[in-house]
Amino acid sequence: MTSLENFDALYQDINQLEGNVARAQEAKQRAQQQLASVQQLQTTETLAFTKVQREHSTAVAHLESLKGSFVQASRDLRTQMEEQDRLVKLLGQVRKQIATINHNYVDNLHGISAQLHAIGTASNQIVRGNGRFNPKAHFGLQQGRL
Repeated sequence: MTSLENFDALYQDINQLEGNVARAQEAKQRAQQQLASVQQLQTTETLAFTKVQREHSTAVAHLESLKGSFVQASRDLRTQMEEQDRLVKLLGQVRKQIATINHNYVDNLHGISAQLHAIGTASNQIVRGNGRFNPKAHFGLQQGRL
């Protein structure tokens, strides 16, 4: 090979290297753009993940609060049901007492009615006919035998 051929080969190698460098720079630029896109996606994903974590924490706290409210409501309901049972029993006792009082009252009314009837009968016997006093009937009324 002559020097001119060597120079042409060298020149072709240089041109080829310059083309390779240009392509390499273009590939580097594309890679940098892709890296920037990936980094932007990572930032977006990180922000989204942080938001999801925050929402999850808020939801868990809300569920814990609801659980506490439910437990308290259950206790309150149980207490109210126990109080209602106690009041129902008390009402049954009051009804029995009222029935006893009514029964005693009716018995007393019968007794009073019988006494009034006896008094009426005795007073009829005390005054007979033309309004004269009957000492035997009067004495019997005072002794409680009529």
